[in-house]
Amino acid sequence: MSGVTENGASAMQGRNAGFVTRASANVIDGFVIAVMWIGILAFSALVRYVAHPLRGFRLPALETWVSGLLVCVIAILYFTLTWGSTGRSTGKRMAGLRLTGRDGRPIGAARAFLRATLCVVFPIGFLWLLFSLRPFAQSESVGAPP
Repeated sequence: MSGVTENGASAMQGRNAGFVTRASANVIDGFVIAVMWIGILAFSALVRYVAHPLRGFRLPALETWVSGLLVCVIAILYFTLTWGSTGRSTGKRMAGLRLTGRDGRPIGAARAFLRATLCVVFPIGFLWLLFSLRPFAQSESVGAPP
């Protein structure tokens, strides 16, 4: 890397991310959650096919509320595990963001679970995260060190 790039990146480290960066990270995370949901449905169909091959391979037809609940559980688990361990979900990693507490360290499993639950149950929270400078006393920092 050139010195200019390293200096530019160093200057950005620890600064709060902007709207576009946060929005792009959330869109990427939405795709990851959708892929996991489809994967779970496909795996379920495969298990049913192996158990009863004469019925054919078909994705399960879930009721809307069951499907919605499944997506919410997947999202909460995904965000809790990624935010609580490294502070980075796939979307945040791709956007160069890291979720940290005020002390600069990852927020931990309990706070990650609370934050994930609030963001999934009240999706308006994601909009708040996009505009807030210090959401929930944590920050999504650009270029934070690994």
